[in-house]
Amino acid sequence: KIASCRYFSSYAKPGAYRYGSKPQEASALNRKPKKEKAWTLMRDCEFLYGVQPVLSAIKARKRRLEILYVQKDINTDQKERKEKIDSIVSEYKKASGEKGPLIEYVDTGRLESMVGSERPHQGVVLEAEQIFLEPIDFLEPWKPKSSDELPPLWIALDRIQDPQNLGAIIRSCVYFGVNGIVPTEDKSSPLNATVSKASAGALEWAPIFSAGNFGRFLRDSKENGWRVVGTAMNPKTTIPAAQLKRDKPTILVLGNEGSGIRSSVFSICDTLVRIPSFTDKVDSLNVSAATSVLLYQLSGLSDEGPKK
Repeated sequence: KIASCRYFSSYAKPGAYRYGSKPQEASALNRKPKKEKAWTLMRDCEFLYGVQPVLSAIKARKRRLEILYVQKDINTDQKERKEKIDSIVSEYKKASGEKGPLIEYVDTGRLESMVGSERPHQGVVLEAEQIFLEPIDFLEPWKPKSSDELPPLWIALDRIQDPQNLGAIIRSCVYFGVNGIVPTEDKSSPLNATVSKASAGALEWAPIFSAGNFGRFLRDSKENGWRVVGTAMNPKTTIPAAQLKRDKPTILVLGNEGSGIRSSVFSICDTLVRIPSFTDKVDSLNVSAATSVLLYQLSGLSDEGPKK
């Protein structure tokens, strides 16, 4: 039995589409478990797993929620986990409205058959609509409301393919208050349950958009007064990250884990920055770690909190 559609994503507008692929037939989304029972997903749905991704999805209301699956055989000595799951059930009931929640209590084997035994479901799985993104062509000129307003900061992701990296990047973006995230449509990790788990649920809150033409998005935004900053390692063509100031609206471009930013994207950048190393034993940071360093530099944070 499948629940009726009760919640609608704010991104599921006419012309919007799921990031990472074109709409698929329902059969393409079916998952065959290793044992016991075949779990059939609704079209454009997926199984979110883990306490934080599930709780965030329920609270954020960005997805349509279908069925909450809860582990029924939690040991009495797992008090903390039980309390977290009870809070998820409570939030889910609040979010369900007049029609009421659809909750199924199952054993841990059934949960593993949904998401895989290697994935830490933590006793809870949520069947929900996949993420839909709002299309965006370019960023409008920035018009500050006051003289001390912090200029906006967006992140453009050029072919980030590892879902763990993408999740970690999204988590940092939400933590540091990034105004928007634009990934490339092709050769990028889909925004799936693995990414939500890697982001500790931050994916559910992240302001992510889809640009049909990545290069044109950067060029047209640049014409509207946005500074486009790329990342590289060559000290002859870059400035240290510490010299980068949040004094104008900025798009920070981060490149692929192996090959970095494409040359066609490099040519659009106004400035290239690097993170200096303190040793010759390691020549670079993982892209998600580099993102955190650069976002802190651009965040306007201090010991007293964010700048206004």
